[in-house]
Amino acid sequence: MRFFPEGFWLLWVAATCSARTEGGNKARSCSELRQLYGAKGFSPNVVPQAEISGEHLRICPQGYTCCTSEMEENFANKSRSEFEGMLKEATRSVQIIFTAQYKNFDGYFQDLLNKSEKALYDTFPGMYGDLYLQNVHLFKDLYS
Repeated sequence: MRFFPEGFWLLWVAATCSARTEGGNKARSCSELRQLYGAKGFSPNVVPQAEISGEHLRICPQGYTCCTSEMEENFANKSRSEFEGMLKEATRSVQIIFTAQYKNFDGYFQDLLNKSEKALYDTFPGMYGDLYLQNVHLFKDLYS
């Protein structure tokens, strides 16, 4: 099982692609990221042709980068959905266990209620006689 959804890796790739060349101020092409972004199912049209300033970005690097706000949003949404899917998959076995335990407990508790109702109807008429018979509706309401 992977610990990080693919979206996190996409962010890592975006950060890697934004790394500046040593000693160069020339804007680099974003074609490599455009191909990767398109391969992940996103529209490559939102990837800029060359690096842009990322001062406004919240997730991608804030220096010169090939990442845009729309790409950040797409990355975040994909990461969220992949994470939720993996979380559901990972917790499915726990859910199955809880459901089985719930059914076992519910069956056991219903059995106890039925036994106590039977014991009440078997014992109370002989012990309390007319007093019980006058109030039998109260005892029936107790178990309904």
